[in-house]
Amino acid sequence: MTSKIPECSICFEHYNDQSKCPRLLSCGHSFCSSCLERLLHGNTIDCPTCRNLGAVPTGVEGLLKNFALLDIVNDTPKENVGSNTGSHDCEAVVRSTLQIFAALTAKKTCAKLQLSSIIATR
Repeated sequence: MTSKIPECSICFEHYNDQSKCPRLLSCGHSFCSSCLERLLHGNTIDCPTCRNLGAVPTGVEGLLKNFALLDIVNDTPKENVGSNTGSHDCEAVVRSTLQIFAALTAKKTCAKLQLSSIIATR
């Protein structure tokens, strides 16, 4: 079983304890420091998830670090991290997508078969 490395939902790069450090907004959502710097307007940040306007009087570096996410990043075996930060394991994504599609198709087919058998018995 492979662990999913937490990543910023804006840039999709893996969090780290440097420029991609997860920072907590007042609404509770977290994003990397780099992305938050780009979202900073004066002393406020508009959360991209919930649109809550949060005060950031001391800048992005003054926001609390999300230590829970950092613990997950630091506890995840390094072999699960791609050599290129932010890269996705395309094969795993395709495999996962196909599994979801197969499950949905199977449910839809089962529902059609059940409906067909109900109609046929009437």
